[in-house]
Amino acid sequence: MSNKANKTIETLHLYESRNVTFIDPDGSWPIVWERAKGMRVWDDAGREYLDFTAAFGVAAVGHANPRIVAAGQRQMARLLHAMGDVHPHALKAELARELSRLTFERLAKRTGKTVFCNSGFEAVEAALKTAHLATGRPLPSPLMTVPSMAKFRPSIWPASSSRPSRTASRMRVLLTAWPSSVTACRPCT
Repeated sequence: MSNKANKTIETLHLYESRNVTFIDPDGSWPIVWERAKGMRVWDDAGREYLDFTAAFGVAAVGHANPRIVAAGQRQMARLLHAMGDVHPHALKAELARELSRLTFERLAKRTGKTVFCNSGFEAVEAALKTAHLATGRPLPSPLMTVPSMAKFRPSIWPASSSRPSRTASRMRVLLTAWPSSVTACRPCT
């Protein structure tokens, strides 16, 4: 691992909650990315990897895709943020309509409602709550809400430990960050 990567890991260790980025005590994980294009990523030593995560879906069309970058630049030059839940932009309504057209109207022959989420966890929570509203069945567990899950996650590590054990860390990866457990980085040969 390069000095720059070591400094990044050291800074994360000092300033980021230990239940966010898994840092292997032997220094083999994580790989600190420097840049990316398409599905290839490079660390600061120039080693090339294949990214099979697609950044959890946000880069499903590839990192630095020229069409996506250009569209983003056009939109950011016009309006970066409109607080869509308070002051919606017309594109939000158009996207909701298009999502209904592509899913509900095509498959169920009726219009559908959209919930825009910031994360996979919010999407799962919205799906569970929607199922509850539609069926009247109770939610499967009080752990299925964001506040209670936030309280639960840190309990994976022993309180006396300054660093999670290897087993506890692997449990965190499997329990709270599914895509990370199937990750990704495989060196190109």
